[in-house]
Amino acid sequence: MRLRNIPGADEKIASSASVVHNPEAFIGRWASEIFRNSRPVEVEIGCGKGMFLTEMAKLHPEVNYVGIEKFSSVLVRAVEKADLEPLQNLRFIRFDAAGILDIFSPGEVAGIYLNFSDPWPKARHAKKRLTHREFLAKYKTILAPGGLLVQYGQVQIAVNDKRQGAGDGRGAHDQHVGGVALLPELCPLHHAEPVLLVGDSQR
Repeated sequence: MRLRNIPGADEKIASSASVVHNPEAFIGRWASEIFRNSRPVEVEIGCGKGMFLTEMAKLHPEVNYVGIEKFSSVLVRAVEKADLEPLQNLRFIRFDAAGILDIFSPGEVAGIYLNFSDPWPKARHAKKRLTHREFLAKYKTILAPGGLLVQYGQVQIAVNDKRQGAGDGRGAHDQHVGGVALLPELCPLHHAEPVLLVGDSQR
């Protein structure tokens, strides 16, 4: 995926109060140290320009939200919005989600959102998919009991199709990373139906 370079993106991100610049330092302490409360923490991986998470933070002030985005040229747009309208329950980090176990402790996260993630359709790119079995194992580790993985977009085939390298070919319901349910009301902004929710208990 080729992204247009945004001049000054790194500098804007570095100077923003909405960005956590050393996320590894807060492992196990996101609620208490970053948000200064004991509310649940939910994470969007690949938050892009931040529209979804910003609206979720407005709708649910009782929840802490963390947006993870790998690319500065995308994250900078989310940061610009956040700096214009700061929300106490929303923070962003520029980070590769492959290292997510380095920033969240086991059971620390109440929910994970994957919204229209890059499907990486070619088999040789299977491990880059956010629905690959290695990522799913990491999500299971950081999710609290009863926590949910909410997936929206056109990536179900990457989960269900053995040839795509995500699972074992038995389908999303047999991933054995927890219960599966459909809760479209969780995502008021995206009209697409969620294709997968995973947690430690059936809901």
